[in-house]
Amino acid sequence: MRHRAFLFYGIIFGLVLNLTISLSAEQRQVVQTGHTGEVRDIQWREAGNTIVSTGNDGSLKIWQYEHLVYSCQVSHLPLASLAVHPTKPVAVFVATDSINTYRLIAYNWETQTELYSLRLDELPLDIGFSPKGTYLYFSRTDQKSLTIMNSETGAPLNIADTSFGIVSSAFISSTEQTLVCYLASGSLLYWDLENNRQKTALISTNSNLDLIEFSYNGRYAVGYRSDSVYLIDLVSGKTLSTLSMPGIITQSMHPSDLKTSFIRNTGRYREITVVDFSDRTLKVSFHSPVPESNPLVLSNSGRLLYAGLDNGGLGTINSNTQDFHTWGDNMLADLTDIDLWNGSLTISSSGKLTLIDSQEFRSTDPGLPDQFYTSVIDLPFKNSAGFNTLDNRRGVIWDRETAGPTYLYDISSRSFSELFPVESACKEIYSTGDTLLSLDQNGTIILYDIQDNEVKYHYAASGLRDVTFIDKETIIAGRNPSRRFPSPLMRINLRTGETVPMEASDMLTYSLHFDPLTSSLYTLGLQERRGRILTVLRQLQGKNFERELPLLSYPGEDHNATFVLDNLRVITSLGHSGVQISGWNGFSSLGKVSHIPLRISSDNKILASQNSDSSISIWNKSSGKWLCDFYLFKDGEWAALTADTTLITSEQGSKYVRSFSR
Repeated sequence: MRHRAFLFYGIIFGLVLNLTISLSAEQRQVVQTGHTGEVRDIQWREAGNTIVSTGNDGSLKIWQYEHLVYSCQVSHLPLASLAVHPTKPVAVFVATDSINTYRLIAYNWETQTELYSLRLDELPLDIGFSPKGTYLYFSRTDQKSLTIMNSETGAPLNIADTSFGIVSSAFISSTEQTLVCYLASGSLLYWDLENNRQKTALISTNSNLDLIEFSYNGRYAVGYRSDSVYLIDLVSGKTLSTLSMPGIITQSMHPSDLKTSFIRNTGRYREITVVDFSDRTLKVSFHSPVPESNPLVLSNSGRLLYAGLDNGGLGTINSNTQDFHTWGDNMLADLTDIDLWNGSLTISSSGKLTLIDSQEFRSTDPGLPDQFYTSVIDLPFKNSAGFNTLDNRRGVIWDRETAGPTYLYDISSRSFSELFPVESACKEIYSTGDTLLSLDQNGTIILYDIQDNEVKYHYAASGLRDVTFIDKETIIAGRNPSRRFPSPLMRINLRTGETVPMEASDMLTYSLHFDPLTSSLYTLGLQERRGRILTVLRQLQGKNFERELPLLSYPGEDHNATFVLDNLRVITSLGHSGVQISGWNGFSSLGKVSHIPLRISSDNKILASQNSDSSISIWNKSSGKWLCDFYLFKDGEWAALTADTTLITSEQGSKYVRSFSR
């Protein structure tokens, strides 16, 4: 829904009771929702009985007593390899695409600031803070494997920095005087941290153990290899006990007892198993099947075990009762599209369109809203919808998930009528007058005339990413280059069917728009410069669009970037850092929010972004001032937080928001 039209809904909004709460500047509001996607790591911290979790959504979340107290959008990349400072509100993790980007970040969740960062070549084998928080350490697959840093500054310390082998896991004693390392080659290394020297000769033990965890007293280690659990004596290196237990995916050691816990895959479901080794023998204390959830990561607080789930929520198992319950679920609706018309916002989610209106958004200089009007349109299908307005009374709606018909929606009668079928999930439908241009997941283009009720053109090619009208007879498509079409752009004549590759500097073009006012083609694509990949927003002009002007670039791949044309301006989310708008002096950023925009919609006076965490941010387009964030929940309730900390909610929406002192 990147095209806009005048408001066609009219006065159709049903007034939903708004609850408005003005909070002091000393309070902050936290929307109570879990991660969007998998929980990647979870750690319990004794100070404050705090649970810290990271997810595939790039967010860091802090929980206390099953309530979310901080939620920080740290990166557009998943966050893994979590370590938590024992006393300070600081977490360290790695933002990674699991391909070639690995960035270690130290982050203060109370101030929501990055303290320092370090680029790595790979995901660490082990990472952690020392018991008092003096040191931060991590290891990698290198003979000079271990790095020990000052935890406050990130400055490397020349401690244990010799080439003694690959450190799979490390342990620092409670006094912070002794370091113990398990080497993958099958050795134990003891290091004197005060004098920075090796304490004894290497101690031989079992090699190639995975998921190594050390007991709280530094006397034992538990590892996993070939479907068996091994208990290792750290003084002698001897294997004291083994236990057959196939399917283990993670381990978490008890903080004060000689017990450890595992998540294991049984084939039918996953279960959490607790193993006791207090008598130097591995014995199963209990196991708890969790067939209705899918735990991925585990953290042990002693009496309670905390699990991170694949749906973004968390779970707790009581070691006394063995009861497992889930909490911290993702409560936000799964948004697929947004659009703005004259101050009204339409939100697409599964099976429905939710219409949001505020009188303030229609004023000459939009300010902070004080109430919202809402209405819901049920769709003729249950999946998420794409939507595009045609004029002040009609819109086109399609199923984004499966093949099927597209629909014309009439606002006056609130009725749907079928238009044309698409052969697979439809990505986008564009319009010019009564002519529609659709692109589906299989690369099929359909040109359809509403007046004639007829398909005028049909074309299919693999690798098509986006299409745009040039005139009534011509469209241009962005695509993956191939041997037949080595260019990422191709021109298609709709009358003759002629398809011609175009000159282009992109390796891949995945988004494009044509501006008839300036006869310019704007593209987003990937380029290679001096061996580096960049994402570049370009303006192309000329008879064959041969003149190229780079407008904005990002050093890396940003496949989720989007842009819209707004009169003579370009508005884009390129760079994972917010929304930028072009002007005479280049691009400037709108008021920054702690979200990563995925889609943008622009209206006469306001601008909105659909964000990666399923929130929606709204700005005054002229001033660039952020006005509010809007949250739609799965049950249809909603909440809006304005820039002056006023909270506006639907009748039951306030149950999803908690207030805390700053």
